[in-house]
Amino acid sequence: MAGTPSAVVTGTNPGSRAGRIATAATAAYVAILALVTLLALDRVVEGKINDFYGYWDAARTVIEGRPLGEAWGIVWMPLLTYIILPLGLIPLLASAAAWTLVNALLAAFLCHVAAAAAVRASGGAPDTARVPVVRLVALVVMLPPIRNVMYEGQFDLLLALLCTLAIAGLASGRRVGPAAGVVAAAVVKWSSVALLPWMMVRRPLSVLWAAAFAAVAAFAPALILGIPECMAQLRRALSGPVAATAPYLTMPDRWSLTNGLGRIANAIGISPHAGRWSAIGACAALAALFLWQYRLRGVRWFGTKARAHRPAVRPSTLLAEGAAMMALPLAIHPHVATRHAVVMVLPAAILAAALVARASRSSARLAAAGIAVMAITWYMPYPVRGWWQWAGGPALAVLASAAIALWTQLPARSRGQADAVAPEA
Repeated sequence: MAGTPSAVVTGTNPGSRAGRIATAATAAYVAILALVTLLALDRVVEGKINDFYGYWDAARTVIEGRPLGEAWGIVWMPLLTYIILPLGLIPLLASAAAWTLVNALLAAFLCHVAAAAAVRASGGAPDTARVPVVRLVALVVMLPPIRNVMYEGQFDLLLALLCTLAIAGLASGRRVGPAAGVVAAAVVKWSSVALLPWMMVRRPLSVLWAAAFAAVAAFAPALILGIPECMAQLRRALSGPVAATAPYLTMPDRWSLTNGLGRIANAIGISPHAGRWSAIGACAALAALFLWQYRLRGVRWFGTKARAHRPAVRPSTLLAEGAAMMALPLAIHPHVATRHAVVMVLPAAILAAALVARASRSSARLAAAGIAVMAITWYMPYPVRGWWQWAGGPALAVLASAAIALWTQLPARSRGQADAVAPEA
């Protein structure tokens, strides 16, 4: 029927209403990405290379045979330096322009993969418009963080894509692929290790695969560097996340809950380190709320397969769980800036898919609220955004959106279910 939600998301005829919506959404998607790419390339032409210089300088250092310790700002895994060597084979500006184009492709692929995974996990008949609409919404909502990654020449889009692929793979029943994806993401940046506890709970064998891949990724450079130099670089890479925990506690441009609560504590005369424990406590309380809801709704705490009175965990729930796990480093680690939030493209896609599907009025309203929370946070104008950032507001928005995305994917509570189901040991 022409006014129902199904009319918007079904149909395969390009001339149908769904086909026209798909075409318009795809055109808008490509146009937005093209515009941001052109703006980023314009910055490169002006010499605004930003963080990319560190990666290029590391590649040049290796190519020229100089000690890697002389390179600027290396706090990543040694293997990454050798992966990005091609970036050092061409002049800085040309290399930065090439990486900008790669980042544009990564952004396009990230939004598409997240949208496709969210639509596939939510079930329903194949359609023409649903994936294009969901990926457009995800792109628009998360455009400011995506733009910041492209402007700064950073690697967060690669990290987000690898994590999204790993989460989608695990939600669809795979073990080896997700393990490889998490380790590859950890080579880029450390925040992907937040997925390991979730993988251990849902698919323990995947963690064994991850350990094997991690050993290879960590020590493969020793074949080139030798073991002493490889270990020295590993220690320097490991010191990056640890060293960043203290100096950034009260910096105004960092917005995790740890930062926000630490600044608030500092303003009222309490040690800013109280912010870290308060942030961890808030995340633990949120986790406890969901464990309680899992019990009430008959969702297994461990594993994924059906057992006893509990049905198999739905792929959509697993997908949302993985997305929520990626929100935790953004809430707790004090070295968090806007660009790091690109990992939230997946929860944005899950919320957009729930809104487009309109499985129920309540879930559609929740999904709309989650999308609004994220969009308002990233598009909030200064000086209001400065205050919101100072208080850790973006981290609250990220946590709230991830929690809402997970909530929309939980099964409805049936009468008497809480009495019939006990938590598994």
